[in-house]
Amino acid sequence: MIDAFVDSRGLVNYAALARSGQFEAHVKQAAMLVHADDAQLEQLGPEFWINLYNALIMHANVVVGNAKTPEERGTFFGTTAYQVGSITLTLDDIEHGVLRGSPEGDARSFPINDPRRKLAIPTDRVDPRLHFALNCGAKSCPPVKLFKAESLDQDLAAAAASFVASEVVVIEPDEEEGKVTVKLSMLFKWYGGDFSDNDAGLLAALGEFVPAESPTGRGIRRALEHGNFELEFEPYDWSLNDTK
Repeated sequence: MIDAFVDSRGLVNYAALARSGQFEAHVKQAAMLVHADDAQLEQLGPEFWINLYNALIMHANVVVGNAKTPEERGTFFGTTAYQVGSITLTLDDIEHGVLRGSPEGDARSFPINDPRRKLAIPTDRVDPRLHFALNCGAKSCPPVKLFKAESLDQDLAAAAASFVASEVVVIEPDEEEGKVTVKLSMLFKWYGGDFSDNDAGLLAALGEFVPAESPTGRGIRRALEHGNFELEFEPYDWSLNDTK
């Protein structure tokens, strides 16, 4: 579906997708997930879960449309699901329960005794770059892409570099306060703790994803060297990532 209906910006032609034979074939393939072997699910790599999440988002946006309010989004991510083997997995389950390793203190994580917890990626293997791979169907999300096991690290590195370069802007110090302002995606307010437990650590982590001498890399380095900086999170555009 991605090759045929996602453009170079990562936006989806949902109208064409809905009418296509590829979508009809995908619906049939999704229905076959129920026959997956539970014993094999623990062996699946992050690329499977990332692609499953993105496919489920596209599937749901065609069938039910995108959520428009915070309440609708809570329901959308908490109830939209595929059955994989004997296990029902919602979008929240895939993102937070599996890919983020069910972090402690997050209500969306799998409880300790939940049998689905065996699917959670071990904490020491969770890759925060997953946030640059998951597309939630909104325009402020990273673009839709297909991820493959053999090139996962390179593909995540490219996704991270692209997102950070476009979504992190460093503004030089103002004359009155002498403070550097760093404007960045709301994604980093929600999930900054997956990269670091403090603002300086977050910026340093983001700086690792872009070339040191790129405009973003130099800007982040200047902010860290200056020391007096503040993070300003941009409003999130939840409108549908449609080509129209």
